[in-house]
Amino acid sequence: MKENTSNHYLLRNGLLVEIGADKSFPFITIERAVMSFFGYREEEDQENGVAVWSEVGGGRNYITARRDDMTNAELNAHAQSFGCRSLSIMTDYGIAQDLINALNLHISPIIFQKGSLAGCWRVERLSSYDPFNKERNGILSGVSQPVATESPNLLHAVYATACRVMGLGKQIFIQFPNGPEGEAELLACDFEMVGEIAEYIGHSLFYAPSLDMYATLGTAEKIPPDVKAAAVEKARLQCLAAIAHTE
Repeated sequence: MKENTSNHYLLRNGLLVEIGADKSFPFITIERAVMSFFGYREEEDQENGVAVWSEVGGGRNYITARRDDMTNAELNAHAQSFGCRSLSIMTDYGIAQDLINALNLHISPIIFQKGSLAGCWRVERLSSYDPFNKERNGILSGVSQPVATESPNLLHAVYATACRVMGLGKQIFIQFPNGPEGEAELLACDFEMVGEIAEYIGHSLFYAPSLDMYATLGTAEKIPPDVKAAAVEKARLQCLAAIAHTE
């Protein structure tokens, strides 16, 4: 199965973000994904080293730093000149709590791990009971999957889990429930959970790496029709070949 080697994802506000080859999320990707989720558009000011965030159809609301060495005093000064509030999501518990509520996240402290003091946090998307029981729940897709992140930094664990629920790091598979001549269905699977569907890949599920970048859009209808059609046609041929191989 060839993976999405570009690791780029398209956000709902039109920004294209990148994740690491190891599926880690750079800070700028986290910030852009979170702000996009809440409906903000980015206006980057490279001269001043800041990004200004505005609600669609509204005025400027927030300003964030784009330079690692920018001090809080400098950011606050830029906020005054741009007429908006300064923001650093990695220290903002309010935004993190909004995500917890919106995405149904659960937080658990991990005090000991394998007998040793750990002192970290686990943030997980609450899902169905016994989520990997396919007879009980079928194959869970998209936001229904119980993705989780562990980190000594609570806010990082919240944001990383939220980004995965939003679709970052997900891979898209295509299936044909009514046979290869029928309608295609898309399944978005978190990178850590591909192993749960491994038995179906190449038989009834077919990986479509060209669609990975659209996993963050929330619905298949937002994928460009020509891109989706090409991926479905390729999967349909793979499905026919898989059936012929078993006959």
